Amino acid sequence: MPSADRTQLVVHAGARAPLGVAFLDVPGRLPTVVRDPGGFWGPAAADERFALRYLAGNAAWWRIVCGAAPAAARSLDALCEPATFAAAETYLTSVAVLATHVQALNAQLPDLEVTLERGPRVRGLDYASSRALCDYATHDSHLARSLDELLDVLRFDHDVLLLATTSPEDLLCALVLAAAARRRRRSLHVTLVDHAYENFSLAPHADRLRATGALESIFDAIVLAKDERDAVVLELLDALWRGERPRGWLRSGSGATRPAAATSALAPRLRFAPPPVADVAAFAPEPVLWTRASPRRCYWSRCAFCVQNVKFDDPRSPSVTEVPTAALRLEAVHAAGYRHVYLSDEALSPPFLRALAASLEGLGAGLRWACRCKLETGYDAALGCALRAAGCYELLFGIESVSPRLLRRMDKWLEGVDAERTRAILHGLDAAGLGIHVNLIAGFPGATLAETVADVDWAIETMRPMRAATYTLNAFVLYPGSPMCEEPSRFGIVPVPDAGDMPASHAYRLDRASVADGLAIAQHLPSLAARLEAALGWDEIGALPGGRDALALIHGSGHGCALKARADNPFAGPRA
Repeated sequence: MPSADRTQLVVHAGARAPLGVAFLDVPGRLPTVVRDPGGFWGPAAADERFALRYLAGNAAWWRIVCGAAPAAARSLDALCEPATFAAAETYLTSVAVLATHVQALNAQLPDLEVTLERGPRVRGLDYASSRALCDYATHDSHLARSLDELLDVLRFDHDVLLLATTSPEDLLCALVLAAAARRRRRSLHVTLVDHAYENFSLAPHADRLRATGALESIFDAIVLAKDERDAVVLELLDALWRGERPRGWLRSGSGATRPAAATSALAPRLRFAPPPVADVAAFAPEPVLWTRASPRRCYWSRCAFCVQNVKFDDPRSPSVTEVPTAALRLEAVHAAGYRHVYLSDEALSPPFLRALAASLEGLGAGLRWACRCKLETGYDAALGCALRAAGCYELLFGIESVSPRLLRRMDKWLEGVDAERTRAILHGLDAAGLGIHVNLIAGFPGATLAETVADVDWAIETMRPMRAATYTLNAFVLYPGSPMCEEPSRFGIVPVPDAGDMPASHAYRLDRASVADGLAIAQHLPSLAARLEAALGWDEIGALPGGRDALALIHGSGHGCALKARADNPFAGPRA
């Protein structure tokens, strides 16, 4: 870590009180899962030097946003009740009331747009510029006033504030919260402990952000690498206890924070523990803990379009030797009162899942869990039954396409896994009682319209008879730090230079050989998406009041977990 400012953080009268440390769940999309703060939580919570609290800021912010509308507030309450998820009508009614309230709210706020899927977003703000976000964060606005009210509701009065973000919109909220909290407590130390979630990460932009220095004008410190987060946070807290103030982009094991002292003090207590169920909050029938089985990157680590591995420094992938530790983590989660878990690892392999299922067999139906995978021949009927017996209820597969040519272009092709074999594997897992979610990519550079149509036809034929299948049809996005971004000419694209220092995605141009098909796919994509939706029976739901929001939640949030974990899922296979 960089050199630490030894200015005393807090001076307590008499006997030294514990350091007040808050992890604040930043306002954003409608909270349907509980994000695991990280492996640092257990040892830090067990250390008597720290008074650690989990502040459910996102749920509290949505309560504030809906507080003036009794019907919307009742809908939030309804989404916490299992009975709401037992029937399509009750679920759709609750979502429709929330969607109507948000639409009315947006009509009243000239500078702010709120959606269930994304949370608050400032109209006209350049989210690709750290300077623009930091300037906005220090000025009065509707968003700032709502977040200041949130700090009142949470009774914020801590020495240390830990924040994590999942999107550019979350990052702005984190900056506004940090600025507002520091106005209340000048000695406050604020660290952004996690800025990498799914396809969003500041890691590819770290050098430019260091040069700009804007984020460091509001955050005292930023943890650079996701796989170092837990070690860095424990070292940070140890340094803060000694009265130091680490600043800048933090790495583990260097500088004046004496990591060896921190590690030796906490080593006996390193067993994982999640935040108490009583402190977390999400609008779902039960808390769904969004956590990981392994701290390591995706085992495949080759997909040309993927940016998720840029979050990690450690080149190692998950190993079956980690399964006993993963099983112990899940047992600790179960003992803490959680009954639903989503393993957010980028992809877990069949051998890893086979070993995990055997380790969890004793928990049985006591813990329901889901995970993400890369499709391989190892997903046979025996593995499907073992996963189901171990409490697994859903597998998410990044299929992307069934075109061998495109899969090779994406560096995702696996010999022997063609369109028919893929369909047979998914049907076998469906027969074992597992829910399935399929991701597809439309418009990958070099794709033809005929290949895109064939992917949609395959998805219709494959998923229509399945009991609990959902999907996402994604338009291709060029992410910073992806292999395609590093070698664009190999994929027939030309990135367009960005003005900002932290773009979430890059604009690009297709080469001459691909531009005609690229334009044709873009033109036909809305009709292809509509045909897929209609063929699978989701169009009737989408046409209802609040239906579009409901579909987004069912297909892409913890509500999908809550529904697929039910034996009587009212949204199971509309066309099955």
